[in-house]
Amino acid sequence: MQEPNSPIRKKRRRQQHPKRWRSIAGIVAAAATAIGIYLAFANRSTTSKLDIPAGANYLPANTLVAVTLSTDQQRWQQLQQLGTPQSRAVVTQELAKWQQEFLTNYGLDFERDVQPAIGSGGIAVAYLATPVVPTASNKNSAKNLPIIVLPMNSDLMATQFFAKTKAINNALGKTVERTYQGVTLRESTANNNTLVTAIVDRVALFSPSVQAIEQSIDAFKSGKTLAKSAGYQEAWGAISMHQPLAQVYVNVPLAVAHHTSILAPDKLAQLQQQQGLAANITIEENLIFSKGISWWQSPQPTSLISSKNSPDFSQRLPENTMMMISGSSLTQLWADYLPLANQNPLAPVPPAAIVDGLKSSTGLDLTTDILAWSKNEFLLALVPAQQPSQNSLGGSLLLMFKPSDRSAAVATFQKLDQAMASRYQFQVAPANTKNTDVVNWSSPIGGVNATHGWLADNLAFLALGTPVTDQFLPRPAAALANSKQFQQVMKSEISPYNGQFFIDLDKMQQSQRAALPQLAGTAQSILSGIKSIGLTSNASSNTTNRFDLSVSLKQVATVTSPSPLINSTSVSPGSNSGAR
Repeated sequence: MQEPNSPIRKKRRRQQHPKRWRSIAGIVAAAATAIGIYLAFANRSTTSKLDIPAGANYLPANTLVAVTLSTDQQRWQQLQQLGTPQSRAVVTQELAKWQQEFLTNYGLDFERDVQPAIGSGGIAVAYLATPVVPTASNKNSAKNLPIIVLPMNSDLMATQFFAKTKAINNALGKTVERTYQGVTLRESTANNNTLVTAIVDRVALFSPSVQAIEQSIDAFKSGKTLAKSAGYQEAWGAISMHQPLAQVYVNVPLAVAHHTSILAPDKLAQLQQQQGLAANITIEENLIFSKGISWWQSPQPTSLISSKNSPDFSQRLPENTMMMISGSSLTQLWADYLPLANQNPLAPVPPAAIVDGLKSSTGLDLTTDILAWSKNEFLLALVPAQQPSQNSLGGSLLLMFKPSDRSAAVATFQKLDQAMASRYQFQVAPANTKNTDVVNWSSPIGGVNATHGWLADNLAFLALGTPVTDQFLPRPAAALANSKQFQQVMKSEISPYNGQFFIDLDKMQQSQRAALPQLAGTAQSILSGIKSIGLTSNASSNTTNRFDLSVSLKQVATVTSPSPLINSTSVSPGSNSGAR
């Protein structure tokens, strides 16, 4: 069922950088509206809700990860129509596992028990960051166990649902009922498995950990909830979306600390500057679209904020381009990468290897010979050759720069010419291609060639690999910017932006020379269902970074299997597909 209005495009007319007080005022206004609707329709389901995800007012501020999933079955069925049979099977299996772990194992049936009680409010699953202490009755409690949050439609629904959970507790095993901070808890234990249930202010809580339930109750009673943590409400207000399919929140410093025990505590300071990441996710035709934001604990350098768009490099690239990465400053990118990579032994390329490798291979100093004039926009692209020879690389790695000091850039290219000629015996010769002056490097053993030169608008380029300059000099006959696939995944409300990423996985998988490496297991199956990916980002202020991410999925064939959020054995023909 299609939404009556586009869930994203209307919101994209919204002002890009609202003041903080306006964001808070918007949230207050939304809250007042929601309360008014509730008072008018006390026992009726509505589609109005706050921008913040369901359950955020009942989770502690130290929540590690929180995911809220829509209960709209038709939306999940729409997702199941996309991708390849292999990728759809992975999605179905993973969501079925989710239902088994978080619903079926607790004796809950989605259609019978959950959906009538919560309507379209969403199901929240969170992991709390504080590890709980192992007990003799529950050895699993040493892990960061999940807590499930089910907001009820009404007080009556909450009362009825809690009564129903009593039978679920009793069926599991011996049940102990007690009161904690005025809230009734039921705890059942059998075979080292524990189930704790509670109702807090018309919200049902489920967890295999009594400590997780108590932490949530403490948060609600004290007001120290996830919803009131620093930057949380402002973040969701900035990425507001009508009825998202899923909402994801990650506490970045806690996640880093939890999953990088190989790092010393004093090495985490830089990574922990980023406070949180949030994203609303929806489906638009054959796209999975994510509207996201990350925010920092303290203001970042204003140099990260872009007040103008980067050059539209996509107009400079041929439409068969397989990958494109653009940014506002190579110098700034290196400055951001350096501390992170130095502190992370898992970084793909250590900074020292880049610096030393450039020096030993070309004689160039990264800082003085390249970064000194690379303070403006840059591009990295992968362009396939139109008719590659059998011994060629099949394409070229293309770099474009808008140097902040052209004379310094010219001097660097001259040093490169000398290094390639003297160190590697490349034939270095000036040439003219389509009325553009260039310098060609030709390998004495064939296979690798390079061309560098200057385009209009003070853009320098270097193409390394199989010659492809005839495809973009002086301008491409058909530009990447005009291709339907690029336009679909790169459409974004973010303007100005300081970075873009595009990859056409379909073309790369079809290319014999540029094909992606085979991934293991389900990752390869998921990859097989993706056509292309597009990302646009910008530091919208000195404390936030906005991004829009689109994933275009293939449509190989239609399927008629039920939504993974439904117990297929309990679904009858013509059953209700859920409140909207």
